[in-house]
Amino acid sequence: MRKLKSYLPILLISILLLNGCSSLNVGEGLMKMVKKQLGVSDTQALGGIGAILTLAKDKLVKGDFDKLAKIIPGIDSYLNIAKLVGKISGPMNSLEDVKPAFKNLGMDEKMVGDFVPAISSYASMAGGSDATKILESVLK
Repeated sequence: MRKLKSYLPILLISILLLNGCSSLNVGEGLMKMVKKQLGVSDTQALGGIGAILTLAKDKLVKGDFDKLAKIIPGIDSYLNIAKLVGKISGPMNSLEDVKPAFKNLGMDEKMVGDFVPAISSYASMAGGSDATKILESVLK
């Protein structure tokens, strides 16, 4: 039973990716960039991005988060995967709140500091300086 629980997150992510989640698009863009830059697994990239975006969602006003959602394809999927594999259970108020999710994903808490600029860089490329300012306002 314990072995099954350890494979469950990977299985669920695989199902999401293979089940025609065309809006997910996490195989491209942001996830690919994070994997390449940071040398993390698919699960770690998805969960880490999702954890940081969860912080952004919890701290931003709806209109600002909606702007991010327009430039980050599959943002809801990132959030859902982070809850599943990062075991996020409550609201986040700071980058400190993201660290346990990274630990649950098998990453050092210091990796949060590597993910933030990677996500900000993607937001800048996809949405310009406005998107970067929105993210930086909550990812300090």
